[in-house]
Amino acid sequence: MPAKQSKKKNSAAIPVPPVNDWRTTDQDEILRRVQRARDEKHSIMNLEPLHPVFSQFRARRHAIP
Repeated sequence: MPAKQSKKKNSAAIPVPPVNDWRTTDQDEILRRVQRARDEKHSIMNLEPLHPVFSQFRARRHAIP
């Protein structure tokens, strides 16, 4: 039986215009957010544990050393 491959986050760069280019589309901005979510460490905390799905959440970005 072949060994299982571990799933790694896809950290491939998403093609978006440079940050200083203000002529972006909504899709470009969404892709930038997706790229940041892949690259940066973050945590999500449920602020109302009695409601696990439809609730208030806090997302925190952790500093990268």
